[in-house]
Amino acid sequence: MVVVGSSRAHMEAAWVRSEWRRFLALRYTGRKTGNLVVLLCGGMKEDQIPVGLVDCQAISTQAEKWREAIRGYLSR
Repeated sequence: MVVVGSSRAHMEAAWVRSEWRRFLALRYTGRKTGNLVVLLCGGMKEDQIPVGLVDCQAISTQAEKWREAIRGYLSR
């Protein structure tokens, strides 16, 4: 799952939070597999990530080769 965030407020919107929380819960129970990666856009920084996602991989679109980083992480 890729959670794309341009602001903390957007990532904490009820429907967005519901989606990533459900994914993490299903993964925890073994009913889903895969990784969750947070894609930071629009100058969003890692310290702005919601608490429930701080243990997930975060990649900034401002980083060099961020597309390759996402592909590499999701293929695990």
